[in-house]
Amino acid sequence: MRAAVLYENNVIKAEQIEEATCGKDQVRVAVKAVGICGSDIHKMQTR
Repeated sequence: MRAAVLYENNVIKAEQIEEATCGKDQVRVAVKAVGICGSDIHKMQTR
């Protein structure tokens, strides 16, 4: 699956990663939408 991976300050790469598996007492959640908080943008710009 594709994922955005944060490596260090302001270094985010879109990569193909192995799909996670669930253990006996775990669940998988399907993400339908995501967003970025205004404070996230400010934090990335000030680094």
